[in-house]
Amino acid sequence: MKNTLFVFTAVMLLTSCKMGKVLNSVEITELQLEHVQPSSPSNVSWDPFGSGLGDVQVKIKNMATGQTVYSSEVYDDASSKNTYRFKRNTPILISDLNAAYRVDIYDYDDLSSDEWMGGFDLNLLNYKKDSQIVLKNSTNAMDVTLQLSWNYVKKRSLKKSK
Repeated sequence: MKNTLFVFTAVMLLTSCKMGKVLNSVEITELQLEHVQPSSPSNVSWDPFGSGLGDVQVKIKNMATGQTVYSSEVYDDASSKNTYRFKRNTPILISDLNAAYRVDIYDYDDLSSDEWMGGFDLNLLNYKKDSQIVLKNSTNAMDVTLQLSWNYVKKRSLKKSK
């Protein structure tokens, strides 16, 4: 009787084990920027000594740690008519999915501090079924599109018996 109970319990445990997938991280494989503002909100050119157009750079910051997790290449003299695709240092692996992130666009300057052109708050878990996010808001006309690849890991879990 003892051996039968042991075998029955072992079989029940083995059959109730389930392989599941758990969200582990996300990779941002590409960033895209459209509708770059030709001048600052106060209608001053971004680069007064050049073409006047901004030299755009995108940065992503983990708001919980304050750490910049991504800093893109710079596109000089960015026009509102063009689309800019940022691929340097991609994919960007983000494993802290519970943190709030900030996506900011700057006018990169060699001789002075960079000027903030606009930005977006980002909670990645709000988009966990999406392969693409388009960030827009009413304060500026710029759009940032993120291409995403979600990473899952297999996890063994026991089904609760009724």
